[in-house]
Amino acid sequence: MKKIAIIGAGLSGLTLGQKLSKKADVFVFEKGRGVGGRMATRYADPFVFDHGAPYWTVTTQEFKNFLAPLMGSVVAKWRGNIITLDNSNPIVNNISRSSYFVATPNMNSLCKHLAIDLNIKTQYEIMSIKATHEKKWHLISSNDEDLGIYDRVISTAPAPQTLKFFSDYLPKNHGLYKPTFDSCFSLMIGLHHAWEREWIAAHIFNSPIKWIGVNSTKPGRNHNFTCLVIHSDPKWTKANIDRDIKEVQDILLNELKTLITLDIKNLSYVSMHRWLYSKVNPLNNNGYYVDLELGLCAVGDWCQMSDIETVRLNAEKAADFIAAEI
Repeated sequence: MKKIAIIGAGLSGLTLGQKLSKKADVFVFEKGRGVGGRMATRYADPFVFDHGAPYWTVTTQEFKNFLAPLMGSVVAKWRGNIITLDNSNPIVNNISRSSYFVATPNMNSLCKHLAIDLNIKTQYEIMSIKATHEKKWHLISSNDEDLGIYDRVISTAPAPQTLKFFSDYLPKNHGLYKPTFDSCFSLMIGLHHAWEREWIAAHIFNSPIKWIGVNSTKPGRNHNFTCLVIHSDPKWTKANIDRDIKEVQDILLNELKTLITLDIKNLSYVSMHRWLYSKVNPLNNNGYYVDLELGLCAVGDWCQMSDIETVRLNAEKAADFIAAEI
């Protein structure tokens, strides 16, 4: 059987791993402590925060078919009022949504489900890949550890990270050089009391804040505490990406105080995360890159939309293409 290395244990990597493991020996390498990628969850007992992708929507029958057997166990609908706020105005609109989906009991639970029975090595950061004389690939970790030789290497990391591995073997006009990414700050706030307002999330305009999600209102969460996840506006983030993280936290906290009259002096938990590759500015490509002669593949959100549905469907397409050739 062919031996395949997959870099990254987010939704793309795990989808590929599931489908390709039926035809090859698959090894998934993840630099973090667990699976999930941007479907990430931060644990700070008793608080839990989905500080990456907060939810997803469903638009295609293919994705509906994938989710159908998981509904009620790993997947649920997140229902409630979504409000719209403006930095200098009161509530603009108050609407009810029933089309948001989340994983339960946490956002990374879907990826944990997909990871069952896969050979996943966490806390293994790939530093380089080297071509061998047998047209195979030698993987080396950031600790200079020899991770073996593989027939195929698939990277699901963002394009700038994938280029670290592939650039010596790609033409300089390759599509992996073209995508640009928006960055994002995630502010996480925990309160030792239940959420008492009549909305579960807010879209924000004309503010350093773009999104407020009441994570603790999602199904399967502990509703006795309040967990807020605040995402910064992409344009504001770009102008402040190199700013001291504590300064950014203070700005976002004060903005939050103005927007929703939150008492920021009595917060039980506060933390920040900086996402350098939060959302791709897409190219018009087919969602993946495969070079059969080289045995290299790149999949993920580097050339199309960053939403979870698109990422899953592109990974399925790439897996089917690769499986047909091995």
